[in-house]
Amino acid sequence: MLMLFNGFWVMDNLQIFDNVSNSKDSSSDHMKSGHTIELRIAQSSPMLYVCLIAIAVMSLRWVIPYGYFIEKGFTMTPNIKEIDE
Repeated sequence: MLMLFNGFWVMDNLQIFDNVSNSKDSSSDHMKSGHTIELRIAQSSPMLYVCLIAIAVMSLRWVIPYGYFIEKGFTMTPNIKEIDE
């Protein structure tokens, strides 16, 4: 998960991929970092969406108990229910 967020941050670098740089007019000015949140469509957008979906799935696993998934058959465990006929 950490590497997906890091990949998003690297692929969303405006200086490398969009040729955007911030400059200072004088040496006493503060340098703008350009690290602002922009929701735009770029080559890094799929990584962000995968990260957000993974966080949603992980948070749902804390909210919904694991026994519920086993009971409903949403797991890959070899839990075979015996049926008396």
